[in-house]
Amino acid sequence: MYHNAGLIGHPLSHSISPLIHNYFYHKSRINGGYCCFDVDKSEIAQIIHIMKKFYFKGFNVTLPYKTDIIDFLDEVEFQASKINAVNTVKIIDGKLFGYNTDLFGIEKTFEDFNIEIFKKKILILGSGGAAKPLFYFLKDKNAYVDIVNRTVKNTETVLEQLEIYNFNNFDLLFLKKNNYYDIIVNTTSVGIDKKEFFDMSHIDCGEFAFDFQYSIDGCTPFLDIYKNSVPKYTDGLLMLIYQGLKAFGLFNDVKLEIDINELKKFILKKG
Repeated sequence: MYHNAGLIGHPLSHSISPLIHNYFYHKSRINGGYCCFDVDKSEIAQIIHIMKKFYFKGFNVTLPYKTDIIDFLDEVEFQASKINAVNTVKIIDGKLFGYNTDLFGIEKTFEDFNIEIFKKKILILGSGGAAKPLFYFLKDKNAYVDIVNRTVKNTETVLEQLEIYNFNNFDLLFLKKNNYYDIIVNTTSVGIDKKEFFDMSHIDCGEFAFDFQYSIDGCTPFLDIYKNSVPKYTDGLLMLIYQGLKAFGLFNDVKLEIDINELKKFILKKG
């Protein structure tokens, strides 16, 4: 039997998830493949029905459906439930089980760069769906966390849902004040269309700059600001690989060991 999986979201024209997952299939020698389903919200139920019919092992979910998908699930793991976002769904005997492997991707990225969180001063840009697992990850790390978002009220709502009461919340005017942070994380899509990023000239970063965006043809606009002044920085490619690896393991009940650097080189070559 084929061990197929897929990705639901919109838009998906630039997604490299099929490239990553089909690399996993090749390395694991598992007979299967991974494909994209670029759909409107109204088509999600139909796509799920098709995947069940053809015995898919599961699927990933990306923007903008990571919360919407929960309504279709039979069971959601504790962490994904608390984050209120699911990016991985396993299909077992026609039932749907939801997980959030983005959290694993974030944890592994900090671990690979040997970044200590305890007592660090951290700035997070954005509080949308991508930021939720990051907030959850930092919740009990005893760090000093400031969040900057266009709309303060939106951030307040997310923090209340996650039962986080010790993060500071600011609007974009905060970036005009001189500040220093050990770690800065960008979770927004600002600059993704090659336009300018926020003015970060007043914000210094001393240790680690982490962009959830990724680029296979050069540095992201956010990292362009800090790459020459911080000792460690990364885009979101590593996070994407790790969350995909975790999802692949869930789909196929395996623990696949891969050479991360080899995979990154493969992606950059194919991209």
